[in-house]
Amino acid sequence: MNRRLDSIDALRGIAALMVAGYHIWGHYGVYPFPSLGVVPWTKSAGILAYVVSPLRWGYLGVGLFLVLSGFCIHLPYARKRAANGNYNFEWRKFYLRRLWRLYPAYAVSVIGTFFLLLITAHGTDFVGGPPTIGDLISHLTLTHGYFDKYFYSIVHVYWSLALEFQLYLAYPLFLYLFVKAGLTRSIIFLSIVSLAWRLIALNVFHSQLISVAWTGPYAMMGFVLARMPEWLFGAWLAEWFVRGG
Repeated sequence: MNRRLDSIDALRGIAALMVAGYHIWGHYGVYPFPSLGVVPWTKSAGILAYVVSPLRWGYLGVGLFLVLSGFCIHLPYARKRAANGNYNFEWRKFYLRRLWRLYPAYAVSVIGTFFLLLITAHGTDFVGGPPTIGDLISHLTLTHGYFDKYFYSIVHVYWSLALEFQLYLAYPLFLYLFVKAGLTRSIIFLSIVSLAWRLIALNVFHSQLISVAWTGPYAMMGFVLARMPEWLFGAWLAEWFVRGG
């Protein structure tokens, strides 16, 4: 039986269009309404600014992607537990499947873009100048999300893939807590931890949880402690779905 959910593919498409729209708006960069101190208010803006301004909220598509990721990753294990009473997590199989599914195309695109930028970035206004070996190594090891200087280098949007990899590494810990403390209790506890960390990051380290300009620090935007509630909510939805929700 085909167990693929068409509704999930549809939501992926919506999330992708939201993110694409946000980047289209970002190149225009004009917002004709008062904002929460994140996006500058452009007064006396032209009619085009009002037309494209809803795209400014397209960054929420990243949150939707995280929810969908948590749902899709956890769904097979939720089905296992419903059928057998345990998650039966096989770490080797899990990580090999994730790497084989994502990493080859990722590595090719990173290396290809690295050399393309080396050729074209000289003599242009490319932000940050040509990429360095440090940029390449951090991208290939999926650690660029930890460092502001590498966060947006080479392929700017790949910070979200570095975050995804952090969530994969944390997944066995999530499963352990689900078993020991229960799904809902664990997710509530981890979400409280995340919110506390966000407050610390914002007020002590002066980090941002959303980047709308070439300002920093913004590595917190892609750090697992700050972003795990969205992914965990997707895991909760997977269990709810398997139970007939």
